[in-house]
Amino acid sequence: MFSKNKNNLIYCLVLVILFISSFYVQEASASSDLGFSFNSGSYSVGDSINIKVVVSSDKSINAVSGQVSFPKDILTLSSVSKNGSIINLWAQEPSYSNNSGTVSFEGIVLNGFSGSKGVVLVLVFKGKALGTANLSLSKGSILANDGLGTEVISSRGKSIITINESNLPIKKPTEEEKKLEPAPVPQKIIEPISNKEIKQIEPVNTGYYPIPYKSLILILLLLAILLIFMFIVYYMDRFKKSVKRRMITISSNMEDSFSVISRDLEKEKQIYAELRDNTVPLPPYQEEINTLSMLNKEIEDKEKEILKQVRKIEDDL
Repeated sequence: MFSKNKNNLIYCLVLVILFISSFYVQEASASSDLGFSFNSGSYSVGDSINIKVVVSSDKSINAVSGQVSFPKDILTLSSVSKNGSIINLWAQEPSYSNNSGTVSFEGIVLNGFSGSKGVVLVLVFKGKALGTANLSLSKGSILANDGLGTEVISSRGKSIITINESNLPIKKPTEEEKKLEPAPVPQKIIEPISNKEIKQIEPVNTGYYPIPYKSLILILLLLAILLIFMFIVYYMDRFKKSVKRRMITISSNMEDSFSVISRDLEKEKQIYAELRDNTVPLPPYQEEINTLSMLNKEIEDKEKEILKQVRKIEDDL
């Protein structure tokens, strides 16, 4: 009996674990991507190129952050636009550096967002030199709108932009235009800003939890289920031992009772035998003796049957 209950408990525990794991499988199957969107075509040196940083997600999200890297020798970033962005609150205002060739941003979508190509930022580049420019998201994060800040990003996009020579003919200045050209004005030399002078933006605590907390919650939940299972097994074992002790006591008492009955029947048979052998004529007692013998035999058979059932119950426990 106990072994059957134990198997049922193990079966239930497996079902609970599979049920919990199904949520994480569904969550893992959802796709959340951070990438770029722009008009494909031919770009030349000096052309403006609008690159959108977009997010696509099958489930609701409420926070996006990342860092865009671009080749500073081929592209120059003129401006960053937040017009049409799905971001409602900027935890870190978009900032960029043409010296390092990076753009950083971090924002929150208050009402959540799910869909395809939601605009986060618009980067306005200009072609600086001939070549192939590789845009990439060196860092990226997308947090789910689940109250836990679960990391759900599945991919960070890359794009390639080719800068060709300008197709416009180069106009040579005439002699009169050369005379009208202003004298060159000496340019003020701008010293590069050192790393020490750049103000570091402290990350804002948005109240979202990283991935390890999610794994920790799952581990704690499985440990709790395991402890409950061990608790049930422990008390079932105690119950089994208690029932076994009671059955042994009952069996012992029944054996004592049957022994007493058997002794009494033997005494009765002996008394009837003495009366039968007495010289004084007495009524025949053979029928009574036979009845007592049959009763004794039936009691012995019942005793054996009851003891057999008791042993079977003990074995089941």
